[in-house]
This record gives sequence, C-alpha cells and structure tokens, in this order.
Amino acid sequence: MIKISIFFILTCFTPLITSFPPAISFSPYKFSLPQEHHSICKYCLCDQHQKSVICAGAHILINTVHLPPWAASFHVHNITLPRMPHFGYSPSLKVLRINYCGLSEIHPLSFVPLPNLETIHLADNELNELSESLLSRMEKLRILNLARNRILNLSNVEFALPDGLILEQLVLDGNPIRFGFKEGVYKWPVTRQVHMADTRMEKLNGSHIVFESSPMCISEDCRYLSIPSTFWSHLVTADFGSNPELNIHSSVMPFLANLTALNLAETHLPTGLSALFHLESNLRHLDLHKAKLEEEMLEHWHYCNGRLEWLDISEIYLKELNLGTSCSSLQWLFASGNRMTKATIDSRGLRVLHLDRNELTSWPFPSGPGMTGKLRQLETLLLGTNRLTSLPEDSLKGFVALTSLDLSNNKLLELHKDAFPSVELELRYLNISFNLLDKFPELVLPKLQVLDLSGNELGSMSLGGKIFIGMPNLQHLHLNKNPGVLEDCRIYDEEGDDTECWLEEAKELEKLTELDLAECEIKNLPNLRGFQKLQSLNLAENEIDQFDSFQFPKNIMNLNLRNNKIHSIGNLSLAPAFTNLQNLDLAENPLSCDCSLFSVLKLLQRQTDFEDRSIYYCFAENWQHPLKSYLESAEHYCDTQRTSYGPSIWSVLFNFLGLLITCLLVAFVFAFILLKIYKAIDCKLVSYAPVPQENPVEV
Repeated sequence: MIKISIFFILTCFTPLITSFPPAISFSPYKFSLPQEHHSICKYCLCDQHQKSVICAGAHILINTVHLPPWAASFHVHNITLPRMPHFGYSPSLKVLRINYCGLSEIHPLSFVPLPNLETIHLADNELNELSESLLSRMEKLRILNLARNRILNLSNVEFALPDGLILEQLVLDGNPIRFGFKEGVYKWPVTRQVHMADTRMEKLNGSHIVFESSPMCISEDCRYLSIPSTFWSHLVTADFGSNPELNIHSSVMPFLANLTALNLAETHLPTGLSALFHLESNLRHLDLHKAKLEEEMLEHWHYCNGRLEWLDISEIYLKELNLGTSCSSLQWLFASGNRMTKATIDSRGLRVLHLDRNELTSWPFPSGPGMTGKLRQLETLLLGTNRLTSLPEDSLKGFVALTSLDLSNNKLLELHKDAFPSVELELRYLNISFNLLDKFPELVLPKLQVLDLSGNELGSMSLGGKIFIGMPNLQHLHLNKNPGVLEDCRIYDEEGDDTECWLEEAKELEKLTELDLAECEIKNLPNLRGFQKLQSLNLAENEIDQFDSFQFPKNIMNLNLRNNKIHSIGNLSLAPAFTNLQNLDLAENPLSCDCSLFSVLKLLQRQTDFEDRSIYYCFAENWQHPLKSYLESAEHYCDTQRTSYGPSIWSVLFNFLGLLITCLLVAFVFAFILLKIYKAIDCKLVSYAPVPQENPVEV
C-alpha cells in the first residue's frame, strides 16, 4: 500500500515539475554573480556596474589581492597595511587608492602586475621613500598623489618615470621635506599640475626651490631642488600655498603668469607681483589670501586682467579696492577680512562677491542716475561686519540675479524702501541682523525664504502694517535679541480676538516653518496656534515662567525653551502639539521635581547635554537635583503614583455594570442547577391519611 501511494504521488507531481522551463533554474552556471567567484568580494564591496572594489575597516587583513577581471578601481581605506600587498595580474586596473592605512613600505616590483595603472593615490600614509624601479614601467601613469606622508628627503623618492611621460598631476602636499635632489643624479618629473602646499618651502625662483633649514641640513646645498626648463613649459596649475616662510623671487613671475591656476596663499610676494596681471597673462584662478604683499600694493588694489575669473585677496590688510570694467571675466571675488574703508566695484561679470569683515562706510557700487543696474549677474553679496549706516536710493536696482544679501553687523539706522526695487528682485536670503534698526519697511520680496532681523532694536510696533504681505514664500523668520518685539502683544483670548500685534499678520505666512524669538525678554507666551505650518519655535533665554501648551502650533516638531523660568511643563503631554514633537529643550530651567516630567523623558533624552547636571536639574524642597538622577530614582515611585490615582467616574460605572452582570449570571446558573436537581428526584408530595381500622370478624 505504501509503495502504491508513493508511486501515485510521483505520478501526479512529475508533470508539474517538468513543466517548468530550464531557464528558471538557480544553477550558478546560469545566474552567476561575479562577486561570488572572487574571495575578496566576501570581505569588500564589489560593484561591477561601477567597476570598483572598496575595502574598509580595521577588521580586514590584506596580504595578497586577486581582483575580479572587470575591476578598474581598487580603494583601500582605514586598514592596517604597513606593506603594499601582492597583486595578481590585473590588466584592467586603472585606479589604485590606499589611504589612512599606515603604508610605509612598497616593494620595487609591486606595480608590475598592474601595467595599466593611470592613478596611484597613496595620500595619508607613512611613506618616506620610493624605490628607483617602482615607476619605471608605468607608461600610462597620469596622477601620482603622495600627499601627507613622511617624505623628508626627495632623494629617496626616485621619480624614474618612462622617457617622455608627462604627468597630469603630482601631489606632495603636507610632506615635511628637508632635503632636495642630489645634483646630477635625479631629475624633477614633468607634470601639468604640481601641488606642494605646506612642504616647508623657503625660496622659489625660475631655476630652483630651496626648503627650510633644519638641524639635519643647514646648508642650502642639501636643501636645493633644481627645476628644469621643461617643467615650466608644461605646467598649467601650481599650488605653493601654506608655506609661510616662502619668499617668491620676481624672476619666477613670468613663468607663473603663464599658468591657468595659481595658489600663493600664506606666502611672501615680491614687488613684481603686477606681472601676474599683464595683458598677456593666462591666469584664470588666483589665490592670494593671507599672503604678505608690499605696502605699495596694499594702499590701492586695481590689479586684474581680461582672463581672470577667480580672485581671492582676503586677509592681506588691503586698504582700498577699485575694480573697473577691465575685469570683464571676473566672476568670483573674495576680499574679506581686510582694512578697506573704500571700494568701487564695477566688474559686470561678477556672480559672487565677498566684502565682509572690512571697514566700509559707503555703498561699494556706483550709484546715482545712469550708474545703477549694471551688475545683472551678481548672485551672492556679502557686506557683513562693516560700517555702513544706510543704503542709497535704488542701490539694488538692476541686481536682477541677486539671491543672497548679507548686511549683518553694520550700523544701519534705517532701511529705505526705495533701496529695494519692487520688481525683478530674486532675493531668497536677506540678513540684516545686528544693526540699529527700530523699524522695518514694507518690502516686495516675493521669493524671499529667509529673513534675519535678529539683534536690532525692533519693537512690537516696528513690524506693524502689512510688511509680510510682500513675502508670501517666507519660511524662516529670525527675530531673536529684539527685547521689545512682543512688548505690546497681549495674550490672545480663547476666541483669538486680540489682533494688536504683528503676530496676527505673520499668521498669514502659509509657508513659515521656523520662528526664532530667543532673548526677547518675553514673559507671557502669546497664542501661536494660528501658525499652521510652523515646525520649529525658539523661545530660549526669555523670562517665561509658565505656559499653556494648547497655545503651541499643532505641527510643532522642535521646541526650544532653554534658560527660562519654567517650573512645570503643565499640560504639555495633553496638548495637540505633543503629538508631533520630536525635540524639546528644557535645559537651565528651575523645574520642579515631579512625576509629570516622565511624560517628556524620551524627548529630553535626545538632548546631547541631558546628562550634564549643571544644565538639566530640578528642585525639590529647596534642594537641587540632577534631572537624570532624579528621574532614575523616582521611576518606581512615579509608576506607583500613576497606578494609585482614584478611579474616574467612567471606570466606576463600568466596574458596577460588570459586577451586576456577573451577579446575574451567577444567579441564573445557580437557579438552573437547582431546577435540574429538582427534576431529577423521582418523588411526589401527597397529603397524610391514617390507616383505616375495621371491626374484627369472627371466622
């Protein structure tokens, strides 16, 4: 019988099994995943689509590497790897990156199995030398990056490249070089980009480089690096910045002027710097920030050329700046942190202009009839931390592309409405914080998203009128450090009829998500329920001692009440705002130690300084307790308190009904049982009658 059943089952299911086509077979020979056939892919991230293999993590040990045949990039990061691993033959590999691995030794034949390498990126390791034959066969090498290693002696780094090879990029940044090449033995490689920032360079001229002296090498003969003429003829980009002792000789200026990008930040520049700006100069990108220039150049800067696109002259103690229409290609200009009292900017192609942290007292652009409206490509303008007292009429007229304007930390007493055109302005970010404004005009800024008016002297009537009507897209409003901004605002009644406050107008901002009212000396919290989209509210460092949580917006997610006078959180856990609340800051408040704090414990634990007893604390019987310790010790007590509260009327009613129903059920069951017992007894109840007595009969 068993055999017949098995035969029947096989007979039924065999057609079903054989009906599936072979294509759905899960045989690895039909559906092979490349990383499954390579052991390295068990420990590293293999991406055949990107043709890359990435190994990271201190738990991995690498001795021998056999890469998949499709791998074009191999990146090793943050792995203990004191020696270069042995590679299997990988002709497809083009990019090798080994970073933060403590690599200190490379065998001369390490790259033989990698004949087609184009990029060798060994930055941030412990290398101090390269052997002579290491790069001799790298005929396709284009980028060699040895930045931030421990290379002291360039004689130990033998750039024995194949004849005629021109590197695209050679990076030696951050190496503490003390010795140059031995004369007549080694030659400097030809490259299109050289990066030698922070390499202890001391001198640079057209024929050689001298590094700073050290106890190991005092004479210039051992610190000398000869530069062949072919080096300058192929060079396009050079970075010699962050060498504070570097003195650049005027003889090298013609060579530098032929470059496309040049970084001379934090160096000593000669009098002949003007050669970089002659009409035939090819410079497009020039970084001179924190460079030490001759005093004559600092008095009045007017240097530019027709090709220059990017110029950084920040923190060079510049006193006056004048750039006219000859700088037609200039798009990015950074002149922050100088001593400029006057600037005249008329470069029509500017897109980004930083003039912050200077001493400007007047508007740096031509103004007046026929002079405005010419900087039509300017997108970002930073004029913060200057001494501006006002903006001229039509000062922003024609700035049709301006999206970000920073006028913070000036001395603006008044902001004229005429300074901002009513049409064409694309402004999205406006920062007028930390000025002396006591009134803000009604501006038409339809695309404005961020308005920062913090640190002024604005009162509750300063924002009156219809100032927010022209800002329908405003999302972030910063009014912190304006002590009187809510001074005349009364707490709204339950119907919300009190409208004598700018908050009533601000409620019309349908896209407002952030409101900052910190340090405004607020004592009574007004009704903010009308801000339907508000998600972040900052009320820190005020004088609030109590609040009604039902006055918070229902969609609030971040609430900052730090450093107030709050004793109790009140009905916060019952308010609609508590539903979406994700971040609550109650630090530096004299909270009372009570069980209501447990309702917001999870929110408080998200604060990074919650465990700091000097910031989060509570008071009980005039004793100050660390809030975290109190909540831990009182957890059991508060749980008992919550369960020992008297029952509500509804619970009493339900309990009574339950008891009544139970009693009825018990009575019904008892009666049913008695009835069954009664019917089970087979007897009848009858009346008693005595036995009849008859007279005796004689027989």
